[in-house]
This record gives sequence, C-alpha cells and structure tokens, in this order.
Amino acid sequence: MKQSIREHYDDQARRLGRSPQSTMRDVCTRQLELARLEWALGRLIGERGGCRVLEIGCGNGYALSKLSKRFDCEFFGIDANRAMIGIASGRRLKNVSFRVDDIVRPRLRERDFDLVFSERCLVNLESWRMQQRALGNVRKLLRAGGYYVMLEMFADGLAELNGARKALGLE
Repeated sequence: MKQSIREHYDDQARRLGRSPQSTMRDVCTRQLELARLEWALGRLIGERGGCRVLEIGCGNGYALSKLSKRFDCEFFGIDANRAMIGIASGRRLKNVSFRVDDIVRPRLRERDFDLVFSERCLVNLESWRMQQRALGNVRKLLRAGGYYVMLEMFADGLAELNGARKALGLE
C-alpha cells in the first residue's frame, strides 16, 4: 500500500475510530451504500445460512457490524491497515472475523467464499495493474457460482461531486 494512503487511513482510524464516517465522510452516501449491500446480499444469498462472506478493505468494520445482524452467514473482513483492523476487531462481533491482509497478495484460501464485496477499495490501489491483480485474486477466492459485489468510485464522478460541493460552498 502506498505510504500516503496508509497515512490517510491511520489518521482516519485515530480521528474517527468506529464512526461510519471513517471511510466515507458523507453519511448519506454511506447509508445508501449499506442499503445497496443489504439488497445485494438479500438477493444473491437470500436467507440461507452457512454462507461465507468476505469484505475486502473492511476499514473499521462498520459495514460488517450492520450486515452480520441481518444475515445468518459467517463474515470475514480484511484490510491492509493494521489500525483499522484493530478497531474492527474491537467490535467483538458474533460470526465476524477480521485480519490484516492485502487483496493484491492475499493469504486467504482460494475458493472459500460464496460472496465477496468491496466499497471504495480498488480505487485505493496505486495502478490499473494492481487493480487487475486484485480482481484476479477476488475471482480465485470465490467458490464456483459465487458473487463479487463492488461499490467503487471513478474519478469523473468524484470530480462532479466535488464541483457540486464547491458550487454549494461546501467543503
């Protein structure tokens, strides 16, 4: 992970801790993302139990803290940032495990998950080549017939959002 990105998330961990704003300052966007994840999980895995779900770039564990209450699955969260994983682990969630790991060079077992998801994780990788490697690793982690749900950002959408914020006099 690039040093500037690591420092950014170390700062987020220090300042925002368990807050939902830790990885997304816009609370409306955060709520919409979570609602979409709940919808996707409900549609893709339904109410069946025993499924294994992995969040890549789980940050402080906020999303898994919500999803694990709604679905009867075994959840796992990985993040390359040790401080974030420390906060996530401190939540002591039932049926959720957290560990420091990097999707570019994961230590997880292949073909182990029914569903993998990420929120703004790939955008933090330094290059298209690293993003391609990460996507290849996601494919390896999924069981046959598994799903990958990604909520990622694109530079053009971010530029438009920042333009709207500026026009409205917002930070």
